[in-house]
Amino acid sequence: MFPKSLRIYGHDYKVQRQKYPKLYAPNGDVTHVLGFFSGNEQLIAIRSDLNKRPAQEANILLHEVMHGIGYHTNIFVDIPDKEERIVDTFSNGLTMVLRDNPELVDYLKDSCKA
Repeated sequence: MFPKSLRIYGHDYKVQRQKYPKLYAPNGDVTHVLGFFSGNEQLIAIRSDLNKRPAQEANILLHEVMHGIGYHTNIFVDIPDKEERIVDTFSNGLTMVLRDNPELVDYLKDSCKA
């Protein structure tokens, strides 16, 4: 089930599907994207037509969560030009590991119960 909210580093984020999520650059340029994370708005948006491709939607959601982790840890503050490549690498890798190892997903769910 698609989550309506996620908690990242103790902060609650609304998660929503949007027809055409827009990313606004500091210079005012607008780019249509598959998803985005906004720490200021406490929002994660995912393009709505991705629900027809659940594996890709899950990958994009993980990607945006990793941006959230980076945001709250300031890990990319000194290397902002590398953030997208690093997030892509880890979200794609984690998606594949979770897909290829369902027993790991079960173990993590059982082990991380609050």
